[in-house]
Amino acid sequence: MDQLVSTLDTFASLDIDLGLLQREKLFLDVRIGTLPADNVSRLQQALAIAGYLLSTFRLSDHSAHSLIAGPTGREQEITAVLQAAGWHALVIPVEFQGRPASVRASLRERRAQIVADVAAQRELIRTMCAGLREQLLAAQRTLAMAAPFAGVGHALCGRGGLTVITGWVPTRDVSRLRVALSQRFSDWQVLSTRDPRPEERAHVPSAMFAHRLLRPYAALVKTYGIPRYGEIDPT
Repeated sequence: MDQLVSTLDTFASLDIDLGLLQREKLFLDVRIGTLPADNVSRLQQALAIAGYLLSTFRLSDHSAHSLIAGPTGREQEITAVLQAAGWHALVIPVEFQGRPASVRASLRERRAQIVADVAAQRELIRTMCAGLREQLLAAQRTLAMAAPFAGVGHALCGRGGLTVITGWVPTRDVSRLRVALSQRFSDWQVLSTRDPRPEERAHVPSAMFAHRLLRPYAALVKTYGIPRYGEIDPT
């Protein structure tokens, strides 16, 4: 919007509907552009021969912003004359509909609305950050405490701020595990359990529970291997 307002300064002295200059006309050839200031007088004389008028609406030390108008039918000839004079056509932005004063007021109104929208979005972001601050800090603390457990091997995977750990636990210990996780990580954890699938049973680690009187024999059996589920435990 600032750029459009700056561009509008070029046409500020034109007391005409800028939208009219952008439309093609049936009987009138209207062009707007710039040329070297030294060439204005000669171009004005050359165009007058073809029935065209030239009006300069902005003049600087080296260039002139001009508007030319004449009857249609000699466009190619006029184009050649303009090129010889160093003419550069100006493009009027499509947003410029109306006289420069009204266009400027419209642009300022639109810019003010944009500024207000940006301010509202920034305030919304600040409000959301304030509301989520404690949750974000709690999550940061939880992740910091969980960092030492990040080396558990293939059973761990993560994405962003989330970490998933999978493994096996004896059924009778699930409740104890759930309580331990809740005490350590509060509500920032989810424990999901299921029974092994048929294709997984061969890989389920054996949880051996031997009576204390049989533990020496259990240790002897383990030297030969640990029986899987469905196999006989020699202990």
